[in-house]
Amino acid sequence: MIRRLVAVFLFAVLLSSNMNTSFAEGNRIVFSDLNEGYWAEKQVYELTSKKVINGFPDNTFRPDLEVTRAQFAAMVSRALNLADADSNFKDVPKSSSLYKEVSRAAAAGIIVGDGSGSFHPDRHVSRAEMAIMLDRAIQLKGEFLVFQPLSFADKNDIGKSAQESVKRLTNYQVMDAQKENKFLPNEKGTRVETTVAVYQMLKAIKEQHEVVGISHIYAGKIDANPSLRVRQEASTESAVLGRLNNGTIIRILTEDDNWYKIKFNNDYGFVAKDFVKILATVEQPKDDVDISNPPEEDAPPVEGGQPVEPPVEEQPSEDQNNEEKLKQVEYLKGEVTASFLNVRKNANATAEKVGQLTVSTVVNILKTEGDWHEILYQGNKGYIHKSFVKLLDTPSINVLKNKVIMIDPGHGGKDPGAVVGELKESDVVLKVSLLMKDLLEAEGATVIMTRSDDTFLTLAQRAELANSIEALDLFLSVHANAATTDTANGVESYWNKTNSSDFSQLLTRKLQDQLLSHMKLANRGVKHANFQVIRDTKAPSTLVELGFMTNNKDINYMKTDDYYQDAANGLFHGIVDYFSSVITE
Repeated sequence: MIRRLVAVFLFAVLLSSNMNTSFAEGNRIVFSDLNEGYWAEKQVYELTSKKVINGFPDNTFRPDLEVTRAQFAAMVSRALNLADADSNFKDVPKSSSLYKEVSRAAAAGIIVGDGSGSFHPDRHVSRAEMAIMLDRAIQLKGEFLVFQPLSFADKNDIGKSAQESVKRLTNYQVMDAQKENKFLPNEKGTRVETTVAVYQMLKAIKEQHEVVGISHIYAGKIDANPSLRVRQEASTESAVLGRLNNGTIIRILTEDDNWYKIKFNNDYGFVAKDFVKILATVEQPKDDVDISNPPEEDAPPVEGGQPVEPPVEEQPSEDQNNEEKLKQVEYLKGEVTASFLNVRKNANATAEKVGQLTVSTVVNILKTEGDWHEILYQGNKGYIHKSFVKLLDTPSINVLKNKVIMIDPGHGGKDPGAVVGELKESDVVLKVSLLMKDLLEAEGATVIMTRSDDTFLTLAQRAELANSIEALDLFLSVHANAATTDTANGVESYWNKTNSSDFSQLLTRKLQDQLLSHMKLANRGVKHANFQVIRDTKAPSTLVELGFMTNNKDINYMKTDDYYQDAANGLFHGIVDYFSSVITE
C-alpha cells in the first residue's frame, strides 16, 4: 500500500512539474523505454513536449503504468488549456498537487462527482470513463460528433452512460477496439493509451471544426415598419430579393459602413444598417485547435452568442392558413384530477383500456358524450370519465400572446445526427420544428429558430444565443433518438437543474404528457440530464427525443406525414399547458 501511494504521489508530482524529465538527443526528447519506431512514438513525444504529460526522472515514460482519474482529468485540462476555477470535491483538497487541473475540468463540465461530493481522484480511470470525459471535452469545444451503431463484440458490456460517447469517439477514431474487436470498457487506461486518446481528441476537434472565414456573426432584429427590403448587393440601386417583416430575427455575417450582409433564403443578401437593431455579438472560433502549438495562456472555452436563421420569406400577418391553424388548436381543455385516470377505446366503463393519464395532465377535449369526454390520446381518439376532469377556462390564444420562444432543431449541416438509410435526424427535427413554429406564431407567440435550414451550429452557440435574449420565455431543443439495440423505442423528455429548475421540470412534464397524447409512441418518461444545450441555457428549457430511428416501429411512423403533424401538435399543446400552469399555479 505504501509503495502504491509513493508511486501515485511521484506521478502526480511529475504531471504538475515543468522540468524536462527525460534526456535530449539533439532537439528531441528521448525516453529510454521507448524503442525507435514505437507504435505511439509521435503522440507521446508531441504531448510530452507540450507538458500535457511528462516522463520520469530516470528517463523513462512507463507506457503501461495505469492512470488515475485525477491524472487523466489533468491531461485533458492541459490539452485544452482550460480556464482557472475552483471545485469543492471533498476528496480533492486545495493542497492536492492536481487540484488546479481537476478544478478546471470540473468547472468545464468534463468531470462530475458521484453525487456525494466525491470525485475518487486516485481510482484508476476506465476506458468507459475516458470516453465520457473526452466526449464532454470535444462538446465543450463546440463539436457534437455524429455516431454509428456500436459493432464491438462486447457492446452489451458498455454502460448506458457511456454508450453514446463510445459511439462518437470510435466513429472518429479517438478511441478504438482492443483485442478481438472488443472495446473493453472496464479495462484501466494506461499512460500510453491516455496519451494517444488525448492526442486523437485534439485531432478530432481540429478536423471537425467549422471554418467560417469571418471573425464575428451577429444576431439582429429588423426595426422597420412594416418591412425591410433585402437587396442583392450593398446598394439602394440593387435588385430586391425580398422583404423581412418588422421584428424578424436575422443572422448578420459581415458589415460595412451602411449595410449588413445576411443569410437569406439559403443564400446571401444585404439590408440597410439603420433599420437593424443588434441583439447579440457571436464570437466565432478564430483558429482550429493546433496540436503542435497549444495556447500559452488560459482562456474561457466558450465565448459569445449564437447566430439565428431569418425566415425564408415574408409572411402575411393574417390569412386563410392562419385561420385554419387557429381552428385546429381551439380545443376545450381539461385537467385530470385523479391520481390515475384510465383512457378507454369507447365511451363506457367496460370498453378496452388503451392507456392511463396522471394527475394534472391537461387534455384537449374534442366533444362530450354523456359522462365521457372524447380526447386526443397518442394520435387517436380516446375517452375519459368527466367526473375526474376539471375544465379550464383560459383560452390558449391569451396564454401564448407575446411570449418569446426559441426552437432549436438539433444537429444540422455537417452533423446530421442519427442516420438510417436516407433519413437524417437533422431533417426530421427541422420539419417538426417548422410546423410547430407555424402553430405558435398563429397564436401570437414570437418564435426564434436556432436554424431554419441545414446549417451547423455548435451546442455552445445555441445556448449563448438563448441567453442573449433577455425576454426569452422558453427554450426547446428537438431531437430524435438512436440506440445500439433495435428494441429501444418511444418518446422521452429531459430537463436540467442548473438554471430555472422548477420551471424547466414543469415544462418537461407538460411536453411529455402532450407528446404521449398526440403521438403513437411509448412513454420513456421525464428525466434529468446534463446535456450542454439545456444545462447552459438560463431560460426554462427542455430537450425532447421524438422516437428511435433504430426501432422499426418508430422509424416507420417517422416516414409518415402524421408523425410530423402529431409531434408538432404535441409540442405545441405542451407549451400551451406549460404557460397555462405558470399563469394559474
